Amino acid sequence: MRGNTLFFAAFLFTLGWTACNDTQQGSAYDTGDGQQNDIIDNSEVDNAFTQSPYFKEWDQNSDQQVDEDEFYQGHVKVMDKDQNSSISNEEWDQAKSSYFAGYDNQPENMEDWDADGDGDLTTEEVVTALEDTNYYKNWDNNSDGKIVEEEFAKNVFQTWDTDDNGLVQSEEYGEFHERQKQ
Repeated sequence: MRGNTLFFAAFLFTLGWTACNDTQQGSAYDTGDGQQNDIIDNSEVDNAFTQSPYFKEWDQNSDQQVDEDEFYQGHVKVMDKDQNSSISNEEWDQAKSSYFAGYDNQPENMEDWDADGDGDLTTEEVVTALEDTNYYKNWDNNSDGKIVEEEFAKNVFQTWDTDDNGLVQSEEYGEFHERQKQ
């Protein structure tokens, strides 16, 4: 199920840390590494979520949960690096290499999602395609139809823990950061 947690390594890390340039990468990792031991464990991710505004940014209606629409809208926002309301081929390639591996109905190329064939993805095209991946259901750990902060934090942590050892080491962070820059 590890692959089912890859996409938009979401939240705290994607919004906050992947925006970092090379010189900021170390300090961003250090921010999440509260114990300063070159390892981020699940409790540090939980702490980062509860102390940050990121979940609130995804929870657009402030009901303490992220519904399916908010979830997909948040992903579009993360994919749209230049915030021009469309996903370019470059933005698509970056998102695919970072997030889509292992999902149901994984797209082979951007054209698979580009319903109108114009070479860019609209918000509607991305949302429709994401719905077909069962991505939201995979993040909804208890299958209650909503994603709460704890579920979000757990999935972000699993996304970063690429070797499944229960820890996010600086190398794993660095690999994800590099994929974000491609």
